[in-house]
Amino acid sequence: MIVFGWEIEMITEEELGSAAWHKSTSSGSNTACVSVAAIRDHYAVRDSKNAGGPALVVSRGAWIKFIDMVKHDEFTMLPHALSSATQCPPDISAHPIYGS
Repeated sequence: MIVFGWEIEMITEEELGSAAWHKSTSSGSNTACVSVAAIRDHYAVRDSKNAGGPALVVSRGAWIKFIDMVKHDEFTMLPHALSSATQCPPDISAHPIYGS
């Protein structure tokens, strides 16, 4: 599919439903986290407490850039936005899906 001159590869609902979703093992019973799944050459992110809900799908390159920015603490200019995110332990680099 071509959208605004960009070739867009669609991820189907079936692929989202059958994907292996991962949540930080350190988050335990905390429901204020997101789950991530690798689907083909993309990464999907969804609300852990809403497994059947919508997912944000990004390219592998965008995901790697995002994780690199998290690892290098490049979001410190947004402390109000990250205050609730600190409920999930920052051990994302320990899992192969979250590391680069």
